[in-house]
Order: sequence, then structure tokens, then C-alpha cells
Amino acid sequence: MPQISISTFTDADSYAAALRGGQYEMFGKSSRPFTGKITRADFPRVSLKQDEVDVPWIVQFGGSKGPGIGFGFLADADSAPMQINGTDVTSNDVWVIGPGPTVFASEGPTRLRTMALPDAALIARSMTGREFKALAAGFVTRPPVPAMDHLRALHRAAEGLATTNAKELGKPSVVHALEEALVQAMASCLSNDPSSTAMRHSERHRRVITRFKDYLASRPVEAVHLTEVCAAIAVSERTLRAYCQDTFGIGPIHYLWLRRMHLARRALSQADPASTTVTEVATDHGFWELGRFSVEYRALFGELPSATLKQLPLERCHKTARKPQTAQSSPHRMSVP
Repeated sequence: MPQISISTFTDADSYAAALRGGQYEMFGKSSRPFTGKITRADFPRVSLKQDEVDVPWIVQFGGSKGPGIGFGFLADADSAPMQINGTDVTSNDVWVIGPGPTVFASEGPTRLRTMALPDAALIARSMTGREFKALAAGFVTRPPVPAMDHLRALHRAAEGLATTNAKELGKPSVVHALEEALVQAMASCLSNDPSSTAMRHSERHRRVITRFKDYLASRPVEAVHLTEVCAAIAVSERTLRAYCQDTFGIGPIHYLWLRRMHLARRALSQADPASTTVTEVATDHGFWELGRFSVEYRALFGELPSATLKQLPLERCHKTARKPQTAQSSPHRMSVP
């Protein structure tokens, strides 16, 4: 189960002392009293943190220790702009906290989120052709807007789940799925390549798609995620995305999303509404934004997930099946690069 902590501070020194991963020195740039807050959710393989500081500040970071790596982004568009080693950073950007010394500076009140991966290979295996050593040097990148919005929403959902639904996060499968979703969302932002190129059906193409389908067939009732698929079939996301687009007309992220939606529908239709909730089924299948899940579920299947859950077995048997939406018309496709 993840460890949750919320700490508040009235001076910059104590705030800097609470930061992990290296040695920090922090200075407030305003005569206003310093007020800061750190909200942290530590999962087994991923650590999430939100920093809130209500005055302009400067932080000097001596460099990370160990094999882990961190990523950061402003929590919302209202946060004041920042500079990292002199490079302007806006709410549209993601930055990497590399091993070298780094200076962060804010011009005003700031809310930012960070994601730390103790195992650097988690993100390295998800990258689309980019060498991990290039990431470790530290850089700022501007992802496609849908990818950035999805990353923020997923962080908010993970934090909300951690603070309000400890029961769900007591399930190892839910925690693992949430970690995979967070890693993939960050990888999508770092790839910074929303385009895909159709490729001919080469022998390698056929082998990759065969391995992809075989892997899914070996897990008929499991909600699998892109990072673990790429690792299992030994192919980069970039290659799998191009091959899936050419073969299925959709990318692997959307393909796996459709699969998880159908698995969730199956679970809802087989569950006892007296002992099962839509929230449990949704999170069991990797859906953390419950409002979005309900909207997309209804668009795909023609009814709310709660309606599927409440149907009696006899009603399910006699219900007229609705043809699922095509991949081209699914609302989810537009929100995933």
C-alpha cells in the first residue's frame, strides 16, 4: 500500500530539508512570509509529489544520488513561470531532473508536480527510440497538449485515490496497474512525437504483431499496459505504434484501452451489485478518472457502467447487443497521442 504524507512549512530551510533525492538549498525571493506544502504519495516503484510555495523562490539542487530519475511539470496554468538553468519553463513543459547541478527559479507562487522513478529502466523501456543517457543529462521538452493534459489528470486521480480510497490501493494488482499508467503517461510526454508513419507488412512487422497478439491471448482476463507489453515482446513503443496503426487502424494505447473497456464491461456484467461497485471494477482495470470512464463507457456501449452492473443475469441474456463504436469514432482516440 502506498505511503501518503502531507507536510506544511513556514520557512524555506525546513522545506528544502524535506526534499528527497539529493542536496537542496532554497531561498525565498519575496518579503512575504514563506508558506509551503508538500503532498507525497510513495508507491512501490513510483513516487508522486506536489509542491506548493506561495512566494517567488530559488532552489539550487546539487544533483541526484543513485540510479533513480525524476520528472517535473507545473501543476496548472495558474502557476507562475519558472526557469531551469536559465531555460524558461511554462505549464506546457516537462523537465527531467538529471544527475548534475540544477538551479530552479520561480517568479511567483508555484504549484508543481514531480514523479520519481527509483528504477530508471521503467521509463527507459517505454521510450520511443530515445537513448536513456540523453534523458539523464537533463532537458526540458514540450509534449503534445493531450499528452500533457492526460499526465496532469492521472496525477490528480492517483493522488485522490491514495488519499480517499485506501481499500482499492490495498490490492497489488491495482497499484501495479496505476504505476504502469503513470509511467506510460510520462513516456508519452517525453517521446514528443505525435506522428506515426505507416509501414509495409515486412517480416518483422508480422513477427511483432504476432507476439503482440500472443501476449494478449496469454492474459485473457488481465488489464495489461503498454510498458509491460513492449518489455515482454522486446520492441519499442515507436515501432509497436507504427505497426498497430498499420494493422488495426489505431495505435497500441487505444487498442489496449478498448481491450480494458471490454474487460471492465465483462466484469461488471458478471459482478454482484450488492458487493461490487463501479469504482472497484474501474480501478481494477486501470481507469482512474471515474467521470471520464463513465462518459467513455456510455459512448462505447450505450449505457452507463452502473446500468451494466445492476442488470440481472436474465436481463443480460435478453438484452439486445449494441454494436460498439468504431475505433475512428471513439472519443478516447482524440485524447491520446
